[in-house]
Amino acid sequence: MKILILSRVGCGIPQSITQLKAFLGATQQRTQYVSYYALVAAPLHKLTRKDQHFPIRSKWIQESKYDIAYHHIKSMILDRPSYLWNKDNKMHLYLEVDSSDDGWGACAYQFTMDHPIDAEAGKANTFSKNPKRIINWISKAWTPYEKQSLPIFYEETIARLFTLEHLRNLIETQEIGHGITCYSDHLPGIKNASLSNKGILIINMENP
Repeated sequence: MKILILSRVGCGIPQSITQLKAFLGATQQRTQYVSYYALVAAPLHKLTRKDQHFPIRSKWIQESKYDIAYHHIKSMILDRPSYLWNKDNKMHLYLEVDSSDDGWGACAYQFTMDHPIDAEAGKANTFSKNPKRIINWISKAWTPYEKQSLPIFYEETIARLFTLEHLRNLIETQEIGHGITCYSDHLPGIKNASLSNKGILIINMENP
């Protein structure tokens, strides 16, 4: 069963590389709504390169390739119904977590086709192109205290802990033998983790 999300949230033109990356990160989770997403988003990804000058405010050129790409992706996603799926307790569950200077977010999903060996599903599907079934989204802003006092190391760690807390019901209802994988791009964790894969920290969890 699919649950239709009735609320729509608009967003303005990105005013910084951070905002553009946040837009791309969110829309990449829903590439099934935009045909040839990688090609369409290429001009926007180009703006995130270090050798490119980001067009702030009035420097953003209307009808440019990146402007057309931004509005096309935005309209393709917002002008179509968005769905959340019910979780299948007998399929591997995936969590993606990230944080920024402004807050943190996470996404829970499952693939339409499960990996034959559940214990290897997390690493095998790190960059899988198989369609995802989004189950839950979380997005929270840091409190003024957290924003001023927490270094990025703690923000990333706390984001993972908050994710596990908020999605506890999804995690604990997984049937035995069908685990959970948490993805993060937290660099200190990647350097110290034996399961890291191409810049992604992979945390595998199994129900007892």
